[in-house]
Amino acid sequence: MKQIIDPFIGKIIIITFIFLHTFGNVMGQTNTNATLNDTTAKETAFIKCKGEYLEKGKVVLRWVPPSPGTWKKLNYYGYKVERAEIDSTKNEKLQFVTLADSLKPLSLEKWKVLALQNPTDTMLMVAGQSIHGEYQYKPFSIENLEIMDDQLNNYFTACIFATGYSALAGNTAALRFEDKTVEPNKIYVYRIIPLLPASEEFVDQGLAYVFTNKIAEFPKVVLNDTIQSDKYLEVFWDKPYYAEYYSSFNIYKSFDKGKTYQLYTPIPVVFTAYKDSTKFVFPDSTRQNYVDQYYKIQGITYFSNTGPLSDPIIIHSKDRTPPTPPKNIKSEYVGPGTMKISWELNPNDKDIAGIRISRSNEVDKGFMELTAAPLDPKTRTFIDTTFNELFINYYFIGIYDKEGNPTVSEPHIGNFIDSFPPLAPLKLQGKIDTTGLITVTWNQNKELDLRGYYLYLNNNNEFNFHRQNGHPTADTVWQGKIPLNVLTEKIYIKLKAVDNRMNHSEFSEVLTLQKPDLIAPVSPVFGVSEVTKDGIMLQWNTSKSIDVVAHVLERKEEGRDTKFEIINKFEGVRLDVNTYVDKNVKAGKTYSYRVYAVDDAGLISPDAGVLTLKSYYRKIIEPVTNLTVSLTEDKKAARLQWNYQNQTNVNFSIYKNINETGYITYKIVKGQTSFEDIKIKKGDIVKYRVKVVDQDGKQSEFSEEVVYTF
Repeated sequence: MKQIIDPFIGKIIIITFIFLHTFGNVMGQTNTNATLNDTTAKETAFIKCKGEYLEKGKVVLRWVPPSPGTWKKLNYYGYKVERAEIDSTKNEKLQFVTLADSLKPLSLEKWKVLALQNPTDTMLMVAGQSIHGEYQYKPFSIENLEIMDDQLNNYFTACIFATGYSALAGNTAALRFEDKTVEPNKIYVYRIIPLLPASEEFVDQGLAYVFTNKIAEFPKVVLNDTIQSDKYLEVFWDKPYYAEYYSSFNIYKSFDKGKTYQLYTPIPVVFTAYKDSTKFVFPDSTRQNYVDQYYKIQGITYFSNTGPLSDPIIIHSKDRTPPTPPKNIKSEYVGPGTMKISWELNPNDKDIAGIRISRSNEVDKGFMELTAAPLDPKTRTFIDTTFNELFINYYFIGIYDKEGNPTVSEPHIGNFIDSFPPLAPLKLQGKIDTTGLITVTWNQNKELDLRGYYLYLNNNNEFNFHRQNGHPTADTVWQGKIPLNVLTEKIYIKLKAVDNRMNHSEFSEVLTLQKPDLIAPVSPVFGVSEVTKDGIMLQWNTSKSIDVVAHVLERKEEGRDTKFEIINKFEGVRLDVNTYVDKNVKAGKTYSYRVYAVDDAGLISPDAGVLTLKSYYRKIIEPVTNLTVSLTEDKKAARLQWNYQNQTNVNFSIYKNINETGYITYKIVKGQTSFEDIKIKKGDIVKYRVKVVDQDGKQSEFSEEVVYTF
């Protein structure tokens, strides 16, 4: 066959097990003795196990190559096995002797013969197929390389698995070696040398130390527990203890009542119990209950050898199927405190051992057995003389077979017609605290068969109420939580009483409770506002909260006031839009306004913003009137005179036009309504006008024009 080139370089891992003694501390050392300095071997890790082997006088070595490719090549080149004896009294170099100079797997022809001689050793066949099986060689590609790599990995894994369960497979596959030439009380060093040529990759040899001073023992498997179910069995044994000795187990079974045993598991088993990870388990099914099953259990060591067979384990499956539940259950009220119950059983259930009757006032708990002793299996009726008409009575018919497997009927209500409802609850009282906790109390009803009360709530007395308790409340106090961050201010409550027959009373009177008001009203919002000659007109949309009792309007003059002051309060106004004209403003001044709502609990709406407006400012003032011009008595000046209502804080600008040359500002006078112009000439035609200017810079229109010819 073609050889697969392995891209990996590693070590051969030696897994060593000594059947002549228990491993000593040397097995765990990391530094070799000075007498080993002439070798290039490196110590590797071992699996340490305890155990016993029936054949004495031999040491078993087992190893695993580091990779599938290395395994494939060493199947071709082989291994060399050597041994040296250590004399602790002498400081001499080790003298290795060859135990096997070229250990290789058997050829395909010899393997076939060996397989025919051992037809029950399936692991031998698996190992042979792994070593001599054909490979599907394909043209070079990444995908084909992955396929061929998977083939090699599968063969390698199968071979290692098989040699772990079969000593014959391990020896034949050249992954196991038995040294039968050992002597007691000796210290041996074994080394496994891979016979790869120098052109191949380097693989270290493996090294193992063996002390033959004590023979170890393998324990028999002893059962801890069993499960005997309906045509099904489980046997258990301790996992932590036996896992130290065995990697798996063979199960043997006898089909002639213990005279001979046959291997029952072609492949060794190692099952951990599903519900208890500290147990090994072997499950098995049976064809018939109460027929003894005979088993023996044998451990398989980590080196493919077997421990001793256990003592016989004899168990049988049991009937775990309960009978069919009773059906067609009927009840008949036959008088005060008396109820007759009848039922039918499946005629195919021949192993009924007894019948029991139970009763409860609830469907799923509180059962009371009515039969002091089990009824005869042939009984089909029972008279209950402790029946209580005031309660619902559920009956349960239980039966069990001779194995004690029980079954019970569905609950059956003992029929008694009670159509009289209780009276409606009276005198409801309650309160709601600031957390939304409602507490409601009422008077206890007098009916003996009263079951409890249903409580109903709603935020609006005009709509359907909602039930708050899934089961009737037996007490006369109910508490519940409601949200308070809602717009409704009241909660409406009413009750119904319910008896044991689930007859409902009429509704009680409605209890109305006021909710604690923790929600501020909705804020009013300014709408269209404007500045007029009469003042500042303000308009706002009122709060939509139904508990608002007032709207408050505040004002602040910019540059003068440090805080808002109330200028008006509108109580009880329910208009959608409110309007107010602020006439008490100064011309040209800037004012800020805000409005808020107040509810009946004194809560104030959040700030919805500030409206800022500037009052009306008239820039044109009144002109002078009755402007006249004339000569003074000495005829040396022209006298201008005019009328003005408030002449104290204004200036009068006099404009002059000489001989149609255009008006110019001639003079400005303050606080007087006359002026004498001395700059006149004979023959000039002079025109005059006057304009008023106040201290804020506001100006009047020009006065009427006056003309004088000098």
